[in-house]
Amino acid sequence: MKSSKILATLIILAFASVFAQEPQEPQQETVPEPQQELQQVVPEPQQAMQQAMSQPPTEGIPNANIITVDFGPTIIGIVIGSLPVGKEVDLSGFGISMQYERQLFERLSIAGRFAYLGSTVERSDNDTKFTIDLSSFSLEAHPRVYPFGGSFFLDGMLGFANMSLGLKGDIKTKSDNSEPISGSVSRGYFKSGVKLGWRADFGEPGGFIFEHSYGWYNASGTGKTMGKQIEKKVGEEIDSDVDKMFSAFEDYIFVGGPRVTFAFGWRF
Repeated sequence: MKSSKILATLIILAFASVFAQEPQEPQQETVPEPQQELQQVVPEPQQAMQQAMSQPPTEGIPNANIITVDFGPTIIGIVIGSLPVGKEVDLSGFGISMQYERQLFERLSIAGRFAYLGSTVERSDNDTKFTIDLSSFSLEAHPRVYPFGGSFFLDGMLGFANMSLGLKGDIKTKSDNSEPISGSVSRGYFKSGVKLGWRADFGEPGGFIFEHSYGWYNASGTGKTMGKQIEKKVGEEIDSDVDKMFSAFEDYIFVGGPRVTFAFGWRF
């Protein structure tokens, strides 16, 4: 009997301890607040700037400025001195040119160019003795296309040139007189032309470059010809060969005619 009471008492105490315990709430997952999610997705401006600066630059046109010195006019000056113009005429010449090119896109650029060419002409025969200091300068704009995105280019040109000459000596007129002349005359020209060539970078784009091209320029003179201006100074018509000589200088040497580029420069 005692044992039954003890057993019953133990059972009652066990049930009482079970029901006396508080139920535990289920553990809830932590849900980040909307602001925290936004901060994780969108970095702060300072962090975005640091990330952009740490990333490699996007592909583009590196080192897009090119400055060159062209010795093509120097070659033309040497050619002038070797022209077979006859025993009575002596020629000498010198030229130089500088160009700035801006690479706008991989296949397109624009360049500005200044060129100078000078020569001394001495003619001496029985009726005509004179010395001419002949010089020309030109300002040119050159749009360029690189059709294959490499070194080969096609070059167009529009520009303005001025040719001037100083005369001193005696010149023959059509009336067989030898008239003294001293002074200077000049003439302006509109220029156009095309060239094709190659621009080579040594190593990676940038640094030392070499450029070589060939082309042809056309010259359209404004105002009176050189011969007509000389006639005005002399007061008589001059030998037609003198005017032809100046026209040849304008069209094929000093303003128009064949052109060659032999340039060295720097890309930065």
